[in-house]
Amino acid sequence: AFQMADSGVLEDISPADLGGNFWEVGKYKVVLKRINTGAKLCDEFVKMVNERAAIEKQYAKGLQQWAERWEEKLRTIGEFGTLCDGWRGILTEARGMSDIHNQLRERLENEMTADVENWKKQHYVKSFFQWKQYRRAASAFEKAQEPWARRREKLLKYKRNLEQHSAHLDALRRQADSPKVQAGIEKETREIERFKTKIHTRVQDMIATHESYRHEMLLEFDRCQAEEKVRIDFFKTALQLYHARTDIARNFDAVHANLQSTISKVNPQDDIDRFSRDHGAGMPFLIPTDTGDFRLIHDPADLKKLLISGPPAPPPAPVASPPSAPTAHSALYPPNSRLRAIYDYAATKSDELSFKFDDVLIVLPDAQTESGWIHAQHEASGARGIVPENYVEPDEV
Repeated sequence: AFQMADSGVLEDISPADLGGNFWEVGKYKVVLKRINTGAKLCDEFVKMVNERAAIEKQYAKGLQQWAERWEEKLRTIGEFGTLCDGWRGILTEARGMSDIHNQLRERLENEMTADVENWKKQHYVKSFFQWKQYRRAASAFEKAQEPWARRREKLLKYKRNLEQHSAHLDALRRQADSPKVQAGIEKETREIERFKTKIHTRVQDMIATHESYRHEMLLEFDRCQAEEKVRIDFFKTALQLYHARTDIARNFDAVHANLQSTISKVNPQDDIDRFSRDHGAGMPFLIPTDTGDFRLIHDPADLKKLLISGPPAPPPAPVASPPSAPTAHSALYPPNSRLRAIYDYAATKSDELSFKFDDVLIVLPDAQTESGWIHAQHEASGARGIVPENYVEPDEV
């Protein structure tokens, strides 16, 4: 696999490096997790504010009880005159502070928490035990990625087959030379070339269809980004309201100035841009290679340079067609076998069958000659005729 170096050159990467890439199969779930986290953060913020309100309530209650207790003591300790009024002034100040903290508690409990809870009700609605936006995004991402995932799985299967045949070939080459070993080497070499061709075809297919895959994934990702920006905007406003409602004394100015400085630095656009770079669509795009590995592309425009027009040239068909009524069954493809076309073929004679790449053909039970042709029926159209054996392969359902 490959990644883009600082110089702009593609470099090798391991499959493990792709584990957190948004474009890898299933990795869009980090976006879904953010949706659930956003709803949970509403509850956590309400919990945090309520805990602060409880502290204010306890502090106000403590000041009030302290003032009442000392008011009672003041009647018995012997102080008098204006000095006694001074003592009472301290108790009046404590009651005033208690009122201020009670008012703050009420603003936090009745205004702050209500604002967040109402916003959450409007923006997070349950549907079958999940948030609606979660269900929508999960469905959209899965639908957009399913064709790509199928192609990727096919590519990886071909890669595993290629590796197995390559290992077998290496093992044969280490054995003593004999007709049997030589035959095995020739067979494995043919298999290796066949799977290389299949991998190349799949790679070109994936590159050719990447634009629609990117488009569908980006549609839903951008929608999720817009919803997250709304949440960040709302919480920035909520934090600013929190600052305003807790600014209860001038001697707290330094603390609140620091808080205001922090809040003012909240930048929703920077947040979602960073999310995109680290976890989303801003990450390098994944493109498969002829080896079955992947490379990272930072500039989508570079993908056009990788796209080779058309599949590889097909092998030549057998030189001569078999008789119209063959008599020997194929040992390779028994009757009723399903075959998959690996190239396009246009019939040149009346008894031949035309087909396109990836069409499914059914081997007819009547027969096949030994000259490289198969008598088959087109599964979709029902047409019958003979087809070149080297243009098809067993359909791996």
